[in-house]
Amino acid sequence: MQFHNRRLALTLTAVAAVAVVIAVAFIAPWRTSPKDSIGVEPVLATDESVNGVVVSVSAPGSEAGLSILKKGGNAMDAAISTAFALVATYPQAGNIGGGGYMLVHPAPGSGEPVVFDYRETAPAVATRTMFDKDSARYGHKVVATPGTVRGLALAHKRFGKLPWPELLAPAIALARDGFPIDANLASSLNDYLASTRLMTNAGDLAEFQRVYGKPGAGRWKAGDILVQPDLARTLSVLADEGADAFYTGSISQQILAEMAKGEGLVTAKDLAQFQATERKPLVARYRGRYDVFVPPPPSGGGVCLVEMLNILDNFDLKNWGRYDPRTIHVMAESMRRACYDRA
Repeated sequence: MQFHNRRLALTLTAVAAVAVVIAVAFIAPWRTSPKDSIGVEPVLATDESVNGVVVSVSAPGSEAGLSILKKGGNAMDAAISTAFALVATYPQAGNIGGGGYMLVHPAPGSGEPVVFDYRETAPAVATRTMFDKDSARYGHKVVATPGTVRGLALAHKRFGKLPWPELLAPAIALARDGFPIDANLASSLNDYLASTRLMTNAGDLAEFQRVYGKPGAGRWKAGDILVQPDLARTLSVLADEGADAFYTGSISQQILAEMAKGEGLVTAKDLAQFQATERKPLVARYRGRYDVFVPPPPSGGGVCLVEMLNILDNFDLKNWGRYDPRTIHVMAESMRRACYDRA
């Protein structure tokens, strides 16, 4: 999402859980206190950066993007590098096995905003009625054709500066050498390793246990080192051979073998025919000052966000205050109604 007016121009590239901001000055008006979640007004502060800011859900992932900026890479390079780093440091997300949208606002004079659509697509043999409310939510049959690698490659082709292999180098190092996990990742790994949510047949968790189980058994805790040698090899292939390795090359053969093993639906044709696309973003004006750029359909989130802002535009939220019951009420109602419309 991009906000801008005549006085402030921010370049924001979003890659799933990644946001990279490059600007002459980046202003972050909210630095919340620990008490914010229980209804106490947050402490306001201002941070400035004259060269760039990298933000993601993972500190090591953000460091990867920052290292690319320091090497002379641009915002797109940093976003792509952070996205691949998150494959190692934030496995809770779909990562290279998933898809998404990327909204790019080029620097002034460098072109119009553009959306890269690389959301997963249903396998060709999938049907509208193949699942019902009692169908398993996990397993090979629910896997769609992944789009992330094609999408990041297209974005790099359009806006990247540094060579592709250089952008994957931090992710390869994180997977190969390992990194200290935080409490959130430790908890997530422990929860999944102890659950049966991923099981459709006996033994389905064996591979997950092999890849993400703590060496020597036991529970993960903050500060433990997570090493992922298989992932390092996969990322190395992508660095050396490009996106085609994932869709028509050696990685695709591994995907197809796994699909056959679990009676999945993704075929060689599905992989080979997948294409990321460029779309024109939707644009809305908020409060008469801010241009809001969002991904268009098939994304549902962009349309919902515009509807929510259009509703909130009719209320004086600033005068009411952040935690006034009226503010909370109209915000909740705007979200509820937009999501109902989407459904």
